[in-house]
Amino acid sequence: MKLLCYIRLGQFPHPKNYHSIQRMCECANIDIEFTQDLEKIQKNNYNILLSFFDFIDPDIIPKSVKVILGPQLFVIPYGPIIGKLKQELVDKYVYNSLSLWVKDYVTELSEFIVPIESFPFSVDIDKFRPTKDNKSYDFLVYFKHRIPDLLQYTIDLLKQKNLVFKIFRYGSYNEDDYLSSLQNTKSMIVIDAHESQGFALQEAMSCNIPLLVLDVTSMYEEYMAESFTYSYLKPKNLYATSVPYWSDKCGIKTDRDRLSKDIDRMLKTIEEFEPRQYIIENLSDKVCIDRILKYFNI
Repeated sequence: MKLLCYIRLGQFPHPKNYHSIQRMCECANIDIEFTQDLEKIQKNNYNILLSFFDFIDPDIIPKSVKVILGPQLFVIPYGPIIGKLKQELVDKYVYNSLSLWVKDYVTELSEFIVPIESFPFSVDIDKFRPTKDNKSYDFLVYFKHRIPDLLQYTIDLLKQKNLVFKIFRYGSYNEDDYLSSLQNTKSMIVIDAHESQGFALQEAMSCNIPLLVLDVTSMYEEYMAESFTYSYLKPKNLYATSVPYWSDKCGIKTDRDRLSKDIDRMLKTIEEFEPRQYIIENLSDKVCIDRILKYFNI
């Protein structure tokens, strides 16, 4: 079996997605090739086509090939997500929304012709794994695209409680430091906007770090460059979450009013959570590739 990934010239998939799909194929003994050559798409020597960025003319794709579009075709789609697609081709096409809430929001914004499913990329559970060492930090604080006041409020609470913490701001840290710190902390407070997948948070869970999440309820809570990013789309609902893959074993969802009590609660109940087990069961390499193969009955 072979999976062909088509990449737009001059544009490359997110590195996490790139490495993930390689691991997913390797664990299932699937050959994988990345190409920018449309002529290779016309050859009948592969089973699944993954096109991260582009809708490709169905007439040049062999009839036996299954097609996964996205997740980077559209960030916010307007109108039909693909355009006209012959009815007989619908069953061989699927658009990857990564998670269920994304599926709901793009459905709210756009008329879909291609079926939508959620095929998350896998988490590197071998690299992001827990250690048994004593932990230096009570909390890491992960901050991304929220009101700065919420971060300051959290910092003030942690200082009042004499807790040891370290802050990670999205886009301004390196992965080695992040991994080392994850393996050296008891828990992590998440102050994040909406996430279609949320690799950084899932990597923390893979290290068996329970999360205390100041969750969002909609995309309108994303805050960048001193403004709320999606205000122009009101009155659409745009329901969203910071943690699209989640269960009670992963940690605690909270809000500003409950944060102080939930910090205390987390420190008392850390041993009750099993976030790594959740990641293994839902986002490991084999689980993620099997999800795709099952969808296509391969």
